Amino acid sequence: EMVELLQKLFLIRDCSNSAFKFRTRPCMQYQIKKCSAPCVGKVNQQEYAQQVGHVKDFLMGRSKALMLELNDRMQKASDALEFEKAAQFRDALGQIRLLLERQVVEGEGSWDIWLLGQDFQQYIVLLIKVRDGKVMEVRHEDFGNEQVNTEEISSWIYHYYKINQPDGAIGVWIDQEILMGSEIIDVISKQWPGNYWQVSQSDKINEWLAMGRRQISNMLPFKALARQDWGFAIDYLKKLLKIDDSLSVHVECFDVSHFGGQGTSASCVVMDDSGLRKDLYRNFHILKVDNADDYAATMEVLQRRVLKIDNQSVIWLIDGGKGQIRVAKEVIASYPCVKGVIGIAKGPTRRFEHERYFILNLENQIVEINLPMTIRQVIGLLRDQAHDRALQSSQMRQKRKLLKGTLDDIKGVGPVIKKRLKAHFGSVNNIRQATVRELMQVPGVGEELAHQIANHLSDC
Repeated sequence: EMVELLQKLFLIRDCSNSAFKFRTRPCMQYQIKKCSAPCVGKVNQQEYAQQVGHVKDFLMGRSKALMLELNDRMQKASDALEFEKAAQFRDALGQIRLLLERQVVEGEGSWDIWLLGQDFQQYIVLLIKVRDGKVMEVRHEDFGNEQVNTEEISSWIYHYYKINQPDGAIGVWIDQEILMGSEIIDVISKQWPGNYWQVSQSDKINEWLAMGRRQISNMLPFKALARQDWGFAIDYLKKLLKIDDSLSVHVECFDVSHFGGQGTSASCVVMDDSGLRKDLYRNFHILKVDNADDYAATMEVLQRRVLKIDNQSVIWLIDGGKGQIRVAKEVIASYPCVKGVIGIAKGPTRRFEHERYFILNLENQIVEINLPMTIRQVIGLLRDQAHDRALQSSQMRQKRKLLKGTLDDIKGVGPVIKKRLKAHFGSVNNIRQATVRELMQVPGVGEELAHQIANHLSDC
């Protein structure tokens, strides 16, 4: 709820980077006043950075400074007779006050709440410091090693209290997954009598626990990528697909893109233990498909790709669900180098946490699986790279086709003139809108040829 209010208040985009990169007009979020549409320049870069800064200020607890700034801007807008803008600042102040009020839990108190998060090969310890019913600080410590045991984490928490003096009477709650949590509280309560005591889980802290667990679930998927530890994801997929652990495996992700069945292109992005292998990325112009048949396009690109694999063992990720896996099943029947196939079926949005995953198991059955958020994030990164690359290739192919189809029939326009026209105007649409005089500015285009080009394109 808080995220939704902040988005509405500061008009921050919530789309993926790929959607942002290729959007040509504002989406529905702009229409319903939940986004300022930075994707198409409805807000300039400086203003949008300021909006993002406001959100950061609020989330970092600098709400007082933010409110003072908004109040000052409201007064300046009012003095300049910009009453509509002043009203927006007034409403923003009201919404921030509402959010601040909601940070206070019924039954004020002061607590240190320690939570443990674990996903695959990493641990996160999260501390929520609540003072007088308000969150004063949220901090975390990474333990990104599968061999870390919770005794080490307990030792780290105790060390935290040794170097941080108590700031009042504090109730302490430590996640039961952390060993010796009760012993830690017992030690610090004796060391600083009256300052610390053990608090049991109750309605008073349940809201803070829920908030902390949500934050941990949001943080975990991004930690592995920040460490650029790609091998862990490949190891997980090898275990999932029951692949011999001694094999060196590449992961290849495929996507298909087209515009209404035209300019169909596909892409393949590759990852190994060292990370993204951009030197192995490939684009494919689909040759046999003339309509929007994603299955046929997938069949063609997989058939062409499998012939180039040689002796390398690979796992295939395919942007699509059960249908695409059935296609892959046909292709790999005679190619044991493909050790496994995973299908990625998008959910209501292209966010990795909403996606569904299917595998072709050892019995040649297609089954749905659940994946840890960390693995979902890695797969989502590959899928986005493949999607962007396929989309760019399809766009370029369609542009070249359009330019070729509209200029090839004009007598006197050969490859050189066509190239000069494209370089000068950038697109067929710009050439179509150009005047005869503007066309004549292109070297090699005289008045007669300029008239021919203008007349021909006006009829297209």
